[in-house]
Amino acid sequence: MKRIAVAVASLALGAGAGTAHAAPSPQAQIAKLNAEVSALQKSVKTLQADLKKQTTELTNTINVFSAIDACQTAVVADAFQGTWAIVDQLEVAAGKPAVWGPQAAVNDFSACSIVSNNTVTHGISTPANVTAFSALITLLHG
Repeated sequence: MKRIAVAVASLALGAGAGTAHAAPSPQAQIAKLNAEVSALQKSVKTLQADLKKQTTELTNTINVFSAIDACQTAVVADAFQGTWAIVDQLEVAAGKPAVWGPQAAVNDFSACSIVSNNTVTHGISTPANVTAFSALITLLHG
């Protein structure tokens, strides 16, 4: 029995010694962590560059749509005023005073020329027409 116990004990010690791993040295752990930090720093730089590019693209897109919106607002205002000018002409022709009075084109602050390369022009026309609206739709949808 004693021999079996000694044999089992030596097998256990031998098996344990074969599976035991030496702990990495502190220098190896530091080197591994430095490599991971370096890889993460590269990832952060890449993500920051991507964010900057996407922010610029989003800002440009917002600016374009803001200009389109300003142009559209001016076109709508001019169309209304063209209609009001016709109403005034009819009233004056009927011997009545003008209802709306003189009309002035809306300042679009060059939005239409900026976004459309001067293909969308607006102004008060009598009778009102859809030319500027058609040009805007073509601009937006080709």
